[in-house]
Amino acid sequence: MFERDLIAVFIDFIMGAKSPINLVKKRVKMGIHYRNPDFGALVSAIGFMVEHSSASQKKPAEGVKVFELSENSNECLNSIAFYC
Repeated sequence: MFERDLIAVFIDFIMGAKSPINLVKKRVKMGIHYRNPDFGALVSAIGFMVEHSSASQKKPAEGVKVFELSENSNECLNSIAFYC
């Protein structure tokens, strides 16, 4: 189940209080007033998983595992706030 919800967990972590699913009730504020945390590697991982998911239009290479997106992952990926 964690594997299916991994995209949702990552997006929930990045979005914090703005997350549409709020998996974590108590949030720790990251970064400081002058500098936001760098989520570049996490966003790259999300992109890789979406590219290799059931939502992708690409045909997977032979032997490559296709990630199944959960309802939470779909909700997060369809959230406008994630892209702003």
